[in-house]
Amino acid sequence: MTLPIVVGTMFILLKVIELATSKHNKARTPTYNSWRAMKDRCNQPTHSGYAYYGERQISYDPDWEEYAGFVADMGLRPPGMTLDRRDNDEGYSRHNCRWATPIRQGRNRRNNVRITYADRTQVLSEWAEETGIPYGTLYARIFELGWPAERAFSTPSQEQRTLYLTHNGQTLSSAEWGRVTGLPNATIRFRIKMLGWSIEKTLTTPVGGVGL
Repeated sequence: MTLPIVVGTMFILLKVIELATSKHNKARTPTYNSWRAMKDRCNQPTHSGYAYYGERQISYDPDWEEYAGFVADMGLRPPGMTLDRRDNDEGYSRHNCRWATPIRQGRNRRNNVRITYADRTQVLSEWAEETGIPYGTLYARIFELGWPAERAFSTPSQEQRTLYLTHNGQTLSSAEWGRVTGLPNATIRFRIKMLGWSIEKTLTTPVGGVGL
């Protein structure tokens, strides 16, 4: 690699860090939120995740005390990903961290993330199966947003919120319409929310018909 290319690459990297860490650009960005949540889990006893991080002496690289140091090592957070540690017994550092999808994080943490709720303790994947709330949603609520377990487990996910539809003067939930029409509830919700179908078309088109 020639010297001009190296200098040019370093200049671009420095500009990315400068933009990402400016007071205007860092506020409420996904990257800043991940950095802030990491610090709170390790440092704040009032954070719901402190028992799994701070109390276990999980810390972070001193260079990450400042946001600029974190961005210099990790770059900007890609869409749909969150901060993940490869080895859950080690702290946060450039060598032990990566940006990962909730699915990958679930596989990595499935055996050691235990949450107590309503006097019962289970791994998070078991709570996800019991509540019907996706694992990634529960993980983000507890460890990224700092929600208490009661709120995390009792608040319906977007997928669970009841969808009411009115057809021929009758208003029923999508699950109830599923029982009436014989269509899967997931199909009804997908047609309405993702495909933008009318209620008439959604409820009268059999599975395998036009579109879905």
